[in-house]
Amino acid sequence: MILDFIIGQAIFLILVIFFYSKKSQLSKIVSTILFANLITYAADLFIRLIGLSFPIITSYFVPIAVTYYVLVYFLIKRVKLYQLFIKEKNYLLLGLIVYAFIALHIIGLISMKANQDLTGILITALLLFIQFLFMIYAFYIQNKLFDRRLEDRLNKERENNLKSYLKNLEYSEEKLRRFKHDYRNMLISLRNAIKEDDNDILINKLDRYSENELDQENFEEYKDLIRVKDLQVKSILISKINEIDRNNIKFSFECATKIDNLDKLVNPFDLSRIIGIAFDNAIEESKNNQIGEINAYIFQNGKTFTFEIRNKIKNIPQLSKIQQTGFSTKKNHQGLGLSNINQLKQKYPTLFVNYRINNNWFIFTLNIVGVDE
Repeated sequence: MILDFIIGQAIFLILVIFFYSKKSQLSKIVSTILFANLITYAADLFIRLIGLSFPIITSYFVPIAVTYYVLVYFLIKRVKLYQLFIKEKNYLLLGLIVYAFIALHIIGLISMKANQDLTGILITALLLFIQFLFMIYAFYIQNKLFDRRLEDRLNKERENNLKSYLKNLEYSEEKLRRFKHDYRNMLISLRNAIKEDDNDILINKLDRYSENELDQENFEEYKDLIRVKDLQVKSILISKINEIDRNNIKFSFECATKIDNLDKLVNPFDLSRIIGIAFDNAIEESKNNQIGEINAYIFQNGKTFTFEIRNKIKNIPQLSKIQQTGFSTKKNHQGLGLSNINQLKQKYPTLFVNYRINNNWFIFTLNIVGVDE
């Protein structure tokens, strides 16, 4: 019976690996399947040990099983295990689950050998309890390491983005300084042109000079970032604006109010992910679109925050489908962006996301409404 079970599990895993071997989420899929089997087998083993130890309560197996699954559910929510399954190629998590899977099956074999022997039952129960504590600790540490790696990566990205922003400001300042210096010579030429009555010629020269020396579009893109005081949001905005520039996509950004203290409304990493996904979708759609254009807008009024981004689209998708996992208009793309946003927003009852299409514009709006204490 045990051999048949192990063979069945092995065949099932081989089929999963075969069908998903070309997907980038193989480790996530296998980890999820093994974890579900792990929880189920642990429940079976737990109830079996109770039945061996206390045969009189065998009639209460159903409420005991229900209580077990309820406790597991709240434990998963409390430790935030779901965050581990979001990360791509988390082979350490997969290794932990495989280890627990094998360990529990060994404990199960011991419990079968024990049968009605009290000493064997106690040893099995002790092993199961120790294994349970170890797995809780291991998952907790893995979750902490995941958060720390994510924070380190975002901090590094933020540092690089701020350096890029400062470099752009220095370049713009140098342009202005040179323009101011050279403008004196232009004024001298203006005096001579007035004497010679060549005003139209000089005006044209001034216009061409200004266009060449001052990158007006670049100034417009970055000028409102000075109002964004939240470093996490500023970092993701700088990163995405630079990416839009590299792809030569027409773009405008507006921020008329000070943006700060957003960590009091939402986890800054979650907010960065949502804004990043929204930008990524707009950039991907605009790359190969001859009329590609992106407009972004952020606003904060006290504890209320609004982020909106819109991009022109060629093909109008159904709004009911774009939020589903796997939906994508891009070839070889997993289509997880907007579905991930839906998962993130479930963590915050005051966070609202809206999608709409208007005159070939796809519009994404994020609203966070703070609660007065």
